Amino acid sequence: MPRRKRRSRSKSHEFSSWVRVLSILGGIFAIIMGIVMILLLFPIPFSILPSVLGSIIIAILCGIVNIVLGVILLIAYGVIESTKKFSVNWLILIVVGIVMLIFGGIQGILVLIAGILDLVGVIKD
Repeated sequence: MPRRKRRSRSKSHEFSSWVRVLSILGGIFAIIMGIVMILLLFPIPFSILPSVLGSIIIAILCGIVNIVLGVILLIAYGVIESTKKFSVNWLILIVVGIVMLIFGGIQGILVLIAGILDLVGVIKD
């Protein structure tokens, strides 16, 4: 059975290095923010009240989403070695940036800017 050809990354353009730097910074910040969200917002086991339980679960889920998306970005740009390979283009960066904005903060803005720069670079060429 022939293997399908994988989609390649976006074409190289004048903003490629900025896209790479912003995406890697966004991935690193996402991992750091995810760890902070999980560790600092996790209360002492004896002080868990039913009214606080929902916010604890939301903070843990947001932290896990940030960590997973950050690791995927770092794998896609070759910072972390993995057997799985991901290709990244402007659409994926914009979607990941929006999801990171919903679940996090500054890292989503960085990845969203990287996606917009990649789109501008592709359109310009």
